[in-house]
Amino acid sequence: VEPDYPNHFDPAKDDIFVKNYLKLLQMGRASARPVIEKETKVHENYWCFLKFPKITRKSGNWLTMAGVEVFSAYFDDRENSLYTQNSAVQILVMSNHSIEKANVLIFCNIFSTSTREYATVKGYIREIWQTGWDPRDSFQVPSLITCPIPTRMPKSSQNLVVSLTRRRCHNVPEAMQVVGKPEQGKGAKKDVAVCVKGLDYQISITLPRGNTNDPIARTKYLKSNRPAKRRHELLPYNDCFYQHIHTHRYVLIIDIDEAVVPVRHDNYSRLLADFEQNKAIKNWKISSIAARNVFKFPSNFTLFPRRHHMTSNRKRSKKTSPNGEYGKSFSSTSSVATVFNHFALHKLSQNVAKSQYFSENDALKLHYKSECPWESRNECHILEYDVLDDTSLDKFTEKLSERVDDVAKELRSGGESMYDNSSEYCWF
Repeated sequence: VEPDYPNHFDPAKDDIFVKNYLKLLQMGRASARPVIEKETKVHENYWCFLKFPKITRKSGNWLTMAGVEVFSAYFDDRENSLYTQNSAVQILVMSNHSIEKANVLIFCNIFSTSTREYATVKGYIREIWQTGWDPRDSFQVPSLITCPIPTRMPKSSQNLVVSLTRRRCHNVPEAMQVVGKPEQGKGAKKDVAVCVKGLDYQISITLPRGNTNDPIARTKYLKSNRPAKRRHELLPYNDCFYQHIHTHRYVLIIDIDEAVVPVRHDNYSRLLADFEQNKAIKNWKISSIAARNVFKFPSNFTLFPRRHHMTSNRKRSKKTSPNGEYGKSFSSTSSVATVFNHFALHKLSQNVAKSQYFSENDALKLHYKSECPWESRNECHILEYDVLDDTSLDKFTEKLSERVDDVAKELRSGGESMYDNSSEYCWF
């Protein structure tokens, strides 16, 4: 069994780095990690003699390997600039500190249980975080580890398992099943999958080792540790994204107090088709398309029945948040490697555009808040009291009300079936 690896984190050195980085940031000289990868050679260790792992875990269950907490693994055969000739296994992990900045070597043992072939390759690490958002390295950090599959291995995405190690040709008793590419008919991908924040629901999703997972204690911990919360929630977001890379064209990631509403169109499919045809940058692939934010606060104008506050609240802030603030995006599954809360982060290739935005006339993100958020404290009076009539949901009112009532009935009757799906934090 691989040992736990020593923690070489030095708080004093981290403090010095943070201070220096913030100075550079103020001067406009701070560096940012590129979000597009250059082509990289596959580093395979040909003369490894490995035993097949005795125990395999299903994807979506924490497994400690190579000193990191592994959550899920997915087969990925999309075109990319990193390994242009290879499919890959994409592995989502959490580590106590940045393994990318520390130049930690991770090796992937990829096994085919159907053909009994295997390969050991060097993994490629991308931290799902940017230093400019918060340069401190004292938190657990999410990363994507890309393990290229050698071309000599079977082409099938089924029956693959993977283990991680920090030593070449090292046997590990446990491995994780790789979620393969679903067997689909000739039908095209669906347009949009919607993923909602699921980190702190009272369901079977947990934080990695080293954190409390008692529901009440976990809620208190996340509420009082916002920097940790922001990093932890990126893992289920990206896991939900990877669940749909083969089945949907876009993934929309939103919180449970938000709704992205098409203004001129009746559904997301027509909204996206119109943007792709008339507004997308020519000769560039779309990475993500964001809807700008408007706030909806409780007010004297709001009837606010217990269940139907979305449709009964007829007022919204007149001011629309600027591009880049509070917006939420449809991220393309054909061009994106990782996603952040508000936009696509790492891109698959060079010819992928930066995030683009719908006009206010095309789509809005309605943000239902009980009070003005701390980040907007300097303009709370304007946001709360300079309001206008909101008719964006009118054409959806009847269907939305019916669905709300149906869910309320299911909850009253026990509603256990709502929690049976292993993708609790995804809406289809």
